[in-house]
Amino acid sequence: MRFGKVLFVFLFVFACLGVHAQQIKILNNYGEIPFEDGKTIIAEVIFIGLDSASAQTDEIAEISLTETEVLRILSDNQTTINAGETFYGYKVAKTVKAIREWLPTKGYDRAEVVAFGEQLPKSQMKLTFFIKRGDLARVSEIRFEGIKNVSNEELVADFRKCSGNSWEIFDGRKFLYYLRQCSLRLLFSKGYFQAKIGEPKLQLVSVGYIVTINISEGARFRYGKLKVQGASVFTEEEILDFIGIKKGEVANGKTLQVLIYENLKRIYADKGYISYDAEFQPTFNVPKKEGEDATVDLEFLIDEGRQFNLGKIEFGGVEKEKADELRRFFLIADGEIYNQSKIEEGLNKINELRAFQPIDFDADVSMRSKREEEQKSENSIIVEKEGVILRQRNYDETKNTQNYDEVYLTITLRKIRQ
Repeated sequence: MRFGKVLFVFLFVFACLGVHAQQIKILNNYGEIPFEDGKTIIAEVIFIGLDSASAQTDEIAEISLTETEVLRILSDNQTTINAGETFYGYKVAKTVKAIREWLPTKGYDRAEVVAFGEQLPKSQMKLTFFIKRGDLARVSEIRFEGIKNVSNEELVADFRKCSGNSWEIFDGRKFLYYLRQCSLRLLFSKGYFQAKIGEPKLQLVSVGYIVTINISEGARFRYGKLKVQGASVFTEEEILDFIGIKKGEVANGKTLQVLIYENLKRIYADKGYISYDAEFQPTFNVPKKEGEDATVDLEFLIDEGRQFNLGKIEFGGVEKEKADELRRFFLIADGEIYNQSKIEEGLNKINELRAFQPIDFDADVSMRSKREEEQKSENSIIVEKEGVILRQRNYDETKNTQNYDEVYLTITLRKIRQ
């Protein structure tokens, strides 16, 4: 008996509408034979139209499609179908939908995904997913419209630089990501704090797609009233001087974030306040006259935290003698006020030796405080009498009235193989 194949009604359009097939039929010389939910066993799952993993190169890795990638996407979406499972039509529909929604992220915005079933003996079936990717959605031009005070050329150049080569193949989600991460930041840096960016629109021409993005700039903002709350280590005047912005200047949202979250954080860390945190609350004021710039009042809320002394610097991955030698690179003694710049200077000197793999502060340096260790130790004390737990003694903050703590650093070193 020769069995044929029939197209499952699982095209992307139906999958998006949530079609849950309860019974899928195929045709042969004797009429219709159903695949029934919960009764037919999937003997084999095949994907047609993918690339071989061994044939990939760095140049095409970004746009290639491999079975490993497809299975990962299905796993992430909890739609994986394996041989030996029982057939369910709704699950096949979800699988088609997941693959179809993933393909545009690889640049194939017109790809088709179709599922076929082939009847096998003993109530079994072979399930095949055919992927017809079509041509890549290549971008020939990017246009920003609706802008008045920032040039299209500057926005395009910034977008291309920020997105690398990703812009050359259109992917709606990636474009939106870079528009928000790059283009909006550029507009913020020029005082357009309330700028809005629309969805990219496509126009197909002979050489590819023209991508058009509409922008609403809104009013340009200048700094208005500036106020600092929560600072005691430095005065309000010193904080504003460190930040370096003046009333009346065109507000630069991008630079403002760097000044608050990086520059000022470093100034505090060099004074031992490594748990410093801050945020700013803007109050937008509409322009008094049409055509004038608006103003934004800023209130800086600073949480200085506790001051830290350096407790000890330890090294992992080297012998004690070598650790003692490396410790001398740090021009800060145990017990002194912690200083982030001096710690990083010591790390740079170790990196200059080229005896170890480059040290990354965030990845290779762990920090722990003395107070946290004491609290952990206190919380672990349990009073037990005759097999009965009577109480657990909690850490008593009132016992330590000091306004400073000690921080211990552990630097993990990895030797370079010769």
